[in-house]
Amino acid sequence: MNKMNFKQWIENFWYHNKFTVIVVLFFAFFLGISFGQILSKKSPDANFLYIGTASISFTSQGHLQESAGVFMNEDYNGDGKKTIDYIELTVLDPKKAKDFDKTTYTSREIDEVAAERFTAELVAGDSMIYLADEKYYKTALEQKVLMPLDEILDTVPEFARDGYSVYLRDLDIFYLPGFNKLPSDTVVFMRYPVSLADSREELEKREKCNLAVFEDMFEYVHPDKPEDKVREAVRVEGEEFLTLYRDYCSSNGITVSDSPIFTELTTDEAFEKTGATVYKCDGRTFIIFDGKLYSVGRSTDGDGVCDIDVCDFDNNGLFDFIFTYTYRDTEWKGEVSVFNLSSLRETFLRVRAEIEDGAVYLLERISDGEFEIWESGVSDEELSSSLSTLDPVRRVCSIISNEGNIVIKSYK
Repeated sequence: MNKMNFKQWIENFWYHNKFTVIVVLFFAFFLGISFGQILSKKSPDANFLYIGTASISFTSQGHLQESAGVFMNEDYNGDGKKTIDYIELTVLDPKKAKDFDKTTYTSREIDEVAAERFTAELVAGDSMIYLADEKYYKTALEQKVLMPLDEILDTVPEFARDGYSVYLRDLDIFYLPGFNKLPSDTVVFMRYPVSLADSREELEKREKCNLAVFEDMFEYVHPDKPEDKVREAVRVEGEEFLTLYRDYCSSNGITVSDSPIFTELTTDEAFEKTGATVYKCDGRTFIIFDGKLYSVGRSTDGDGVCDIDVCDFDNNGLFDFIFTYTYRDTEWKGEVSVFNLSSLRETFLRVRAEIEDGAVYLLERISDGEFEIWESGVSDEELSSSLSTLDPVRRVCSIISNEGNIVIKSYK
């Protein structure tokens, strides 16, 4: 028998012992968390954990800490400071995984590590207040360790999703720096206190502090919450759109065909969040808002607007539109724009990359203030059906909100 080299030995060992290795690694996480907490001797007022596809910067985590001091009514552990412990577990978005899987680690391995850490925290960690994507909320719910809202709050709010959770966007802390960097549909819930690292007295004290902070999250009222700027949702139907469209064309010297071909692009979710309706007609795209029609994008020998979504790059709690479109200017080009429904102005982000003839740009939502732009080859038949079925082939850039400013990170 030929002697195995080191790589072959590793592969053979993994094949025969993978289950044992996984179990050992899980308990290593479990014990590592417990002993790490014993040695660290931290004394925050509350213990937060976020798990999801978002990742906030070190600076924003500092803002999150400062914001905790704003909504907390007291220094609950009596150490003279209002502080929280914040753990962030970032998992990869499925579309990002294609690029990541070309590196040393696969997206599945990264997600498995995050999921193991999350499970370990649920079982024996200090974290009691959780901010999570829907997938991980369901995992926590299955563990049967969540504390019902009616055990924490005097009155369960009407906006509660169920007996255990609410969306972050329904709490006023969502408007505070740091918290406003997390997706609006982040699920907020609380877990019963369980930890191998605490004595009974310490555990009870930590539970009392976390409960108080959790209550403060629900009681906090943001002074600048944009309640007075809520947009009335008035959906414009086809015939009303055609009337507005003909008036617009008449005012701008544009010839209108006898039977204009138009398509509504507004999803139900986008309409609920913006109160605006979007139509595409004769190669042009229009946003109808507050009874007025606004032309967006370009229509010069291209497909016009190809993809559209809602966004909040200025962090004012009101949704706007981000969209992609194509046009021909010597070469076939793609562009990205944002239409702000507060200022009623379109901002061209000047991506303007040359792309393959017939290709389009697709939007990938990371959060309300972060999107990735992908190029995808597409036929006319596909473009007229559903963009959700298209396969992204090249990541063009990331568009990120940074303290209310838009930052573009290009990929080559």
